[in-house]
Amino acid sequence: MDRKGMGGVFRIIDQFPPAQQNQIRMMLSESLKGVLSQTLLKKKGGGRLAAHDILLGASSVSNLIREGKTFQIPS
Repeated sequence: MDRKGMGGVFRIIDQFPPAQQNQIRMMLSESLKGVLSQTLLKKKGGGRLAAHDILLGASSVSNLIREGKTFQIPS
């Protein structure tokens, strides 16, 4: 998962005041089932192709979100 895909998770957390962000991380880590991101790539012959990244909410990912260590989520 690239940083763009995880950007949605970061933006959700950042919408809350710093004093609430730990609580939001905890709630997200308990409820997040996965993250899907899509990027459009240019094809050689013209046109575009959709590339998808899928990050399922494994327990290791949930732990990293809860602990505020999202930078350690594999890309």
